Amino acid sequence: MSTNFSGSSAMKTFLFAIVLLVLAVFGIFCFNILNKEQISGKVLIVQRNADVKKLALIEIYAISELDVERWKAKINEELGLYVDSIHSFQGESLSTESEIRDVGEKRVANSVVSIQATKEAIDLARRIWLIDRKSEALRKRFRELISTAAIPRSVEFAEMAKEDNWQDIYTTLSNSALPEAERINKAASSDYKKQLELHRKASRERIAEMIESLDAFIPAPKVNTLPTDVNICARDVTDDSGSFKLKVKPGNYYIFAEGSRLTGAQAEHYFWAHPITVPSQESEKCLIGNLNLNGESTKRDDLWFELRKRIADQKRALNP
Repeated sequence: MSTNFSGSSAMKTFLFAIVLLVLAVFGIFCFNILNKEQISGKVLIVQRNADVKKLALIEIYAISELDVERWKAKINEELGLYVDSIHSFQGESLSTESEIRDVGEKRVANSVVSIQATKEAIDLARRIWLIDRKSEALRKRFRELISTAAIPRSVEFAEMAKEDNWQDIYTTLSNSALPEAERINKAASSDYKKQLELHRKASRERIAEMIESLDAFIPAPKVNTLPTDVNICARDVTDDSGSFKLKVKPGNYYIFAEGSRLTGAQAEHYFWAHPITVPSQESEKCLIGNLNLNGESTKRDDLWFELRKRIADQKRALNP
């Protein structure tokens, strides 16, 4: 008897708990339904002849302002990282240019030294040949030049000096070695200038491409550019009169919509990202149309106004 009573009591407790759970879920559901406000509006386009075109079958989305701000913040963060990469590339480019300068200027300077040494060697050979054939000082200086300076065919001249053939040394230095040294100097200067110009041109073009790519951070004016992690709080499709209704909780939202229509042989594309507060006078009668097209009307209705401004500032800073 006691066992039956105990089992019956446990069953009643279990059933009571189930009823409470169902009531709680129903209460939350009812609260969410009753706590929602309605955004009522129309999508209208005023044509040049003042004729009002009501756009039907336009998908309307309500996105929380918080989600949109997170989206903006993420894009700004990615933009900042990309701008940092441009600065990094500019730094690397300057470093490479400095290396090109160091190597090129050193090569040109060495070729100038070679010309000067060759000219001095010519003068020494002439003086030994014609003026003072027995001068040890002149011979010693000639040997120093041949062994230390970058004179073309220096090994050959060293052998000729051993044979005391100063006339041939003078002639060969004048007619062969000096023109070769001057040719090397000209080539060094030309190569240095060409390499520097090629590097600068390639760097300018790459930086210009990177700067131009900044515009790609502005999402295309299409609803399908919305990130997948953005929560669509409500959606609707306009009827024949262009009307729509969105049920959302009180708060701040953006109304996203996209549409197009043919005007003669051309198609016009429309995109809206209109901020709205719920409840408000506007949420009771929200007009989506010419006056709040994204990026074409007021600053308030330009979703990417700040981003565009930041990109423009960065372009000016990166193009001194």
